[in-house]
Amino acid sequence: MSKSQKSSPLSLKALRRSAATIVACAVQDLYPDVQLVGGEGTDIGFYYDFIFKKPPDDALMPQLEERLRALVTANYPIRSLTMVPKNGAELFKHHGQHFKAQEALQAESQFLEIFHMQDFYDICPTPYITSSKEIAAIKLLEIISEHPRYSKMGDFVVTRVLGTAFFYKDALKQFVKQIKVAKTQDHRLVGSAIFCSFDDVSFGNTFWQPAGMELRDKILDWWKKEHKEQKFKFISTPKIVSRIFIQQEGWMDGEEWPMSIPVDLEGDNDVLVVHPFPLHLLLFQKGGFSSTQLPVRYAEWWETFRDVAPGQLYGMLRTRSFSGDHAHIFCSPEKVLEELISSLHFIERMSKMFNLKPKWILRSRLPQRKKRVESAKKALNWLTLALEKCRLEYELDSSEEKSHFPKIEMCLCDALGQEWTVSTLWVDTLDSSTVIGRTIFGSIERFVALLLEIHGNKAFQISDTI
Repeated sequence: MSKSQKSSPLSLKALRRSAATIVACAVQDLYPDVQLVGGEGTDIGFYYDFIFKKPPDDALMPQLEERLRALVTANYPIRSLTMVPKNGAELFKHHGQHFKAQEALQAESQFLEIFHMQDFYDICPTPYITSSKEIAAIKLLEIISEHPRYSKMGDFVVTRVLGTAFFYKDALKQFVKQIKVAKTQDHRLVGSAIFCSFDDVSFGNTFWQPAGMELRDKILDWWKKEHKEQKFKFISTPKIVSRIFIQQEGWMDGEEWPMSIPVDLEGDNDVLVVHPFPLHLLLFQKGGFSSTQLPVRYAEWWETFRDVAPGQLYGMLRTRSFSGDHAHIFCSPEKVLEELISSLHFIERMSKMFNLKPKWILRSRLPQRKKRVESAKKALNWLTLALEKCRLEYELDSSEEKSHFPKIEMCLCDALGQEWTVSTLWVDTLDSSTVIGRTIFGSIERFVALLLEIHGNKAFQISDTI
């Protein structure tokens, strides 16, 4: 077993978060009346969103590049300030940053971490760089403006600046070359015969073309055949359920599961369920199964909808509505390790069949609720043992933004090198049994998009072999 570790005290993603914040400083220097919305580092770069009084023209890019060079040369020191939300809100009000003031007041944490450089302030979690000179390997990639209709900021046009940053200039040059190649492999270009989109009709969603449906059906037929051989029972559960059911079962707190979205039907009493586990669990509990009847295996092809922010949508890789597989195994604790190993072998076999290079990640963060900690520790131990028994190399990740309960993820990279979760595997303890949850493809839209970016039109040839 091998775990990948970062040797630098500052991760690449933290460096890019710092780069995004310095870009915000540069934009504010050029446009003092701009409103800062927020930004973040990503797998391949960073972004930062702004609201201008007047949408910027093509002159913004060269102006911003020149201002960034000046900030790097100046080598300004960067400090981290800690404030209570109320004081942070007053600071941002004083500087005319009303959106940042609102963000400070809505913060759930007791203290805010403030990025401070010269007379610039922003809410930015640590760690980050210590001076502006450390961001020398930076490149702006694109500036886009988002139509107000799709903005959650009200009647404003949100302008997003996208870029990337690396520790070394050689790595930046290599990435710029990779961008040029990736453009020819973009699934939105390669997959024009498979899917299309009409944002004025259904924003953030896709239309499957006939060729796409043929490919999708082949994958779905294989999934059904495999699960039937593994003695799963296929079920179908409703997507809209009572809010009271979700609340009583504890699925509304949102820490571990983003389980539901309110819908306006019968007096706000219903919710749209975005994950079938509560309903699979209900069927199991109502089934009256004895210990001798375990394991009980349920599988369902699930259509769902998620409230994805406009700036996070990305072709078929991240859509608002999508479909995918969900399976749950209810078994005795003595059989958990055996079932986990079997599921990992199945995911491995699927990866080899589609000629993929999986990256395994063990999300190890524990939940904040004390009554869930013991279950989470037990789950983490089982998942770790399963990975080691299968001799899989994996990365250990405990970041808050990725997970609030232990799980294994199998990720694939697109043409740009961005990581996307495909398969997932988790385990949890119930009163008298244990449940294992797994997805093999996750979102079929995402899986097909990745096949196109990895294999191009050869994806059709590979699918013919399943």
